[in-house]
Amino acid sequence: MVFEAESALSGPIRVVDQGDERRLVASGHTLSAIPLSGDWSRLKGEYWCRALDMVELPRRPTALFVGLGGGTQLLLLAARVRPRFMTAVERDPVILQIAQRYFDLGSLARTEILCGDIERVLPCLESAGRRFDFIMEDAAYADPVESALPIAL
Repeated sequence: MVFEAESALSGPIRVVDQGDERRLVASGHTLSAIPLSGDWSRLKGEYWCRALDMVELPRRPTALFVGLGGGTQLLLLAARVRPRFMTAVERDPVILQIAQRYFDLGSLARTEILCGDIERVLPCLESAGRRFDFIMEDAAYADPVESALPIAL
């Protein structure tokens, strides 16, 4: 156990190191995993990698991530291509603080991280004329379909 905290939005949060892997766990769900050595090959079977494998990305994409967790997919995308710009929206300020402290997000160039519910942040992005080549919704994965679907749409 590297760190523990309690969040009003996400419940108990832990940062756990197991061998070469660091995981962010909230209420028993793994939100992120990163290799401490930088070798991503052990995570190739996980959905974070598989989701990026399923799309053809432009050489310099812009990307929107709804749900930051520990930033696994941002780090993976930056390792695969040279993103023009990445935006992540995380609703839980406790998750955001932990991600910045324990998951090497400071190494990401051309990245903005916004804290708030996507329903409130998206109109601001739209009114600013923001466009994205890749959008990943990863905030409502464990929610019932009736509440997750509107977020994804």
